[in-house]
Amino acid sequence: MINTIMSTIVKLSAVILSDGDIDVKRYTISFTESKEVVDSITSELQEIEGIKLNWKIDKYNNSYRARIYSKKLVEILQRFTKNFRTRPHGTYPFCSNENCINCKERNPVYKEIKLPNMSEKEKKLFIKYYSTCDGGPQFRVRQRKKGSIQIDYSIKIGCCNPFLLNQIDLILKEFGIKTGLRKDGIEIRDIKSIKLFYNNFGFIEESKVRRGKLFNGFKKNDVLRLMILCRIISKKGHWITKNFKTIKNTKLFLRKLIILLENNHIDEIISLIRGSKDAIEAHANLMKKFKFSEKQATAILE
Repeated sequence: MINTIMSTIVKLSAVILSDGDIDVKRYTISFTESKEVVDSITSELQEIEGIKLNWKIDKYNNSYRARIYSKKLVEILQRFTKNFRTRPHGTYPFCSNENCINCKERNPVYKEIKLPNMSEKEKKLFIKYYSTCDGGPQFRVRQRKKGSIQIDYSIKIGCCNPFLLNQIDLILKEFGIKTGLRKDGIEIRDIKSIKLFYNNFGFIEESKVRRGKLFNGFKKNDVLRLMILCRIISKKGHWITKNFKTIKNTKLFLRKLIILLENNHIDEIISLIRGSKDAIEAHANLMKKFKFSEKQATAILE
C-alpha cells in the first residue's frame, strides 16, 4: 500500500515542477492552474508530515494561484528533489545585437533536476499530477487533399528542462508508452500508448481542456476516452471518414460523441450495436435512441 505521507509529497512536487515555484529565500510555495484544479489540489493536500497547509488562493491573470508560506514544508519538499527550478538561467537579453557574445539569450542554462527513486504507484501519481498541470489531449480535424476528413489526436506533456524531460520520458517508457521527444515536451501519438496513458495515469477528474475551440471546457479524461472510441469505430490508425464532406459536420459529430461520453452513454451505444440483428437495425436504433443523423449513425457503424 502506498505511503500516504510520501504520496502527498509526490503529488505536490509534481504540481510545483509542472506549473509552480519554490522561493527558498521567502519559503514560499506556489502554483497556478484553473480554478477547478486549484480547488481540487488544495482541498486534497491539507496536511503533510503534521504541517497544516493553509493555502492562500487568488486570481492570477486567466488562472488561479495557490500559495503557502512554510520553511519546514520547503525543507520536506527538497528531500524529494533539491532543485524545483525548471526554467533556464541567463535568458535575459542584454542587447538587441544578435551577434553579441555577451548575450546569453540563445544559450539558456538549465539546472539539473533529479527525481528520487519512486515505487510504481508513486510514479503513476507523479505523471498524473504533472500532466494535469502541464499537459493535455490535442485533437485536430483537418481536410485531406482528396476531400475526406481526417481526425488527428495526441497527448502533449510540456517540459523544457532537459533533465526533467528525460526522466519523465523514462517513466512513461517503463509503462510501455511510445513517446516523441520535443524541445518543449513529450508527445504521445500512438493509440495503444494513449490507452496505456489513460489506464495508468490519466488526469485528475476536475482538469479540463483550456485551449482550442473544439473541446474547450470538456474534461481532459473525456477527450482521451473520445480518442480511444474513435479508434475503436475506425479501421485505420487515424479515423478517416468519407461520410462527412465538411469539417463543420465532423466537429458537430465529435462534440455530440463527447457529450454522450460525459453522460456515460458510450457503453450503451456499443451494447446497442452488438445487440442488433444486423447493421440496418443498429443504424435505426442509433438514430432513434440517441438522435444521431443518418450520416452520424453510418459513421459510427463503419
